[in-house]
Amino acid sequence: MVQTLSAEDARHLSRVRKMLEEAAAYATHASSLQRTTAVVLLDGAVERVTYLVAAAVGVPLGGARTPDLRGLVDDVKKRLPDAKLESIAKIRELHSVRNAAQHEGVSPDRDEVQNWTRAVQSYVRSLVDAQYGVAIEHVALTDAIQDDGFRSLLEDAERDLEAGRFDQCVQACNKAVEGASRSWKTLHGITHASSPMPSRSADVVRQRVDAMQAHLDLLTFSPDPAEAQWFTSVAQVPGHLLDADEAERALAFATDWVVGFEDSASTWRPDRLKQHNLAQRLVRKDGGTAYVREVIEVTAGAGGTLHAFVRIGNVPDTAHFKQWSLDVAAAGHDLWDRLAGVFPDGRMLAMMDLDESLEDLSTRLQEALDLAEARMEERFLTSAAEARAKSERAAEYNGQVARLVELPPLIRAAVLDVDYEPEAVRLELAPPAREALFHGQTVAEVTADVLEDDPDVGQCIVDEALLYIVPPVEPTTLGAIIARNHKALESTRLQAEAERDTVRIALARAAREMVSFNANRST
Repeated sequence: MVQTLSAEDARHLSRVRKMLEEAAAYATHASSLQRTTAVVLLDGAVERVTYLVAAAVGVPLGGARTPDLRGLVDDVKKRLPDAKLESIAKIRELHSVRNAAQHEGVSPDRDEVQNWTRAVQSYVRSLVDAQYGVAIEHVALTDAIQDDGFRSLLEDAERDLEAGRFDQCVQACNKAVEGASRSWKTLHGITHASSPMPSRSADVVRQRVDAMQAHLDLLTFSPDPAEAQWFTSVAQVPGHLLDADEAERALAFATDWVVGFEDSASTWRPDRLKQHNLAQRLVRKDGGTAYVREVIEVTAGAGGTLHAFVRIGNVPDTAHFKQWSLDVAAAGHDLWDRLAGVFPDGRMLAMMDLDESLEDLSTRLQEALDLAEARMEERFLTSAAEARAKSERAAEYNGQVARLVELPPLIRAAVLDVDYEPEAVRLELAPPAREALFHGQTVAEVTADVLEDDPDVGQCIVDEALLYIVPPVEPTTLGAIIARNHKALESTRLQAEAERDTVRIALARAAREMVSFNANRST
């Protein structure tokens, strides 16, 4: 029965394929050292693929039960009758020659190396085809990449390499590595922020620090610092200067790097402490308020005090826990300054006098918990009322705009944005908004300049295809502003359309002229 090729299988088989390719290259050389290298690689490929398939078909492996290579080949042949292993005699001969070459310094026969190469290629092809239903030549390391985005980038790089688009190949490789590096840093919660440098050389220093950090990041899954430095350099080479060897080398580096990242990421638990804290909390399920569940430990403190660690029951859920813990600490401070605060796992630390009873401490802590609950409830009611008022105000404003304001074609919508800081009237512009006019400004920027010159507009802020008028103006005032500036707004829209048409016509003419120009040059 043919087995589906898993990511782990693809990793192993891609290494076998690489060993075969390198062995075939060494086998053509005349030197004894290179022929020995070819033999070692060939024998290694046989061992690796045999152990891989043996494990897949259920041959017992590990400890004294594992047969030698000869016995392993026999066991695999019995369990995989569809494999046409016609070159076993040569495989066994190769194994003996490899031992003699590696341990006794016996140089492999020049003519036989070619025969052993063909025998191993046949053996590997047969095993892989019988077990996985694929040709070893078609197994790529990109098959081992599980993330769809990274795999797609590297598959694009492979196609670019085959098509001779070496610059696009290298750039796709660089994107894959940068993406995997960002994912790895996110897993670890790593951020790199440059410190402010007031000196004149700040930019140069910052660039060098950033370059050094990028190189260190690249070393995470690269065993060779020189290769990592080469990859960084080649990604900055102008595309027309790259060749096939460099593109292929970049693809190999990027693929190995991403595979290494996924291997490590699959077993990494970045939030162990957070998960532990969440598991320790006694979270409320059916309402109720926080209470003192138990005293966990009492230890000696400084200055004649005791430290009591208390477990709190019925703590809020994750969304509200942080604010609640701040409320508890503030309430404790307001009532008596002996509460150290709430830990992320739901414990609380309080100081008590040497003659104070735990019952008295519990009473004081409960007062703080009740006060915190009251403040949370008050905040919730206030927030709900504010949100409702904002929503009603926005609905009323937007309804008036729809009735009273005639918007020009350049402005698709005008609404009161109560969530913007500070509150503002948001203008949503038509698609040409992001296009740059011939003088360099975008349509949105020109529109903002027009509106900001109006005496009723305090400030007009540009955000991509959106404009924000701050502070917000009344709907009637907004209508007056648009009416006063209607001509300028329409002129801006028409200018954008005219310039776009001009560029389109110029490109079409250049394309026609290019065909004619090149035809004349070739003759």
